[in-house]
Amino acid sequence: MLRLYALLFLFSTYFLGLSGCQDPEVIEEEVRPICEDLTDASLQAITGIRFFDENGSPIGLAGNPNVDNDREFLAYPNPCGPVLNIGLPSPATYRVFIIPATKDTACADSDFSDVTFLYSELALRDAASLEIQDVDSNIQVNMSGQASESYYKIIFVSNEGQLLIENVYYSRDRLLNDVYLELLAAF
Repeated sequence: MLRLYALLFLFSTYFLGLSGCQDPEVIEEEVRPICEDLTDASLQAITGIRFFDENGSPIGLAGNPNVDNDREFLAYPNPCGPVLNIGLPSPATYRVFIIPATKDTACADSDFSDVTFLYSELALRDAASLEIQDVDSNIQVNMSGQASESYYKIIFVSNEGQLLIENVYYSRDRLLNDVYLELLAAF
């Protein structure tokens, strides 16, 4: 009977992995996102950010922004304080979605210049912390109603379904220059 217990113990430690040994040929692979997958799965990822001063003039960038590069609209200043100015392109009507997002540096080498963003309207509505309907002129958005200091993705959807995208950073009460320097270092 003692032999049976000893065999059961050896059997269980070997097959249940209690021996502490690992197969040296099993190597776990790092799981990387598919950077060109610009669908609902990547909606809340920000791979970089473009900076604009309080007049909407570009002042630099950090990382590799996964945004629409046509610059048909401006979201400024970026980083922003309580007020985010939005300058719209030529006459059209848009729905604006402000979506909380997170920094993702895994796609730093991807080329987002010729990609099509394929976010569904359902995913935009589900993820948005703020949705503004029927925007047809320049507006100011009060960002102080957002839950926290963080990254946000601003997405415009035209009545024709065209998406315009910008990544912003909202800072509740810190000096924007300090936030700018912090974001430069973060990416």
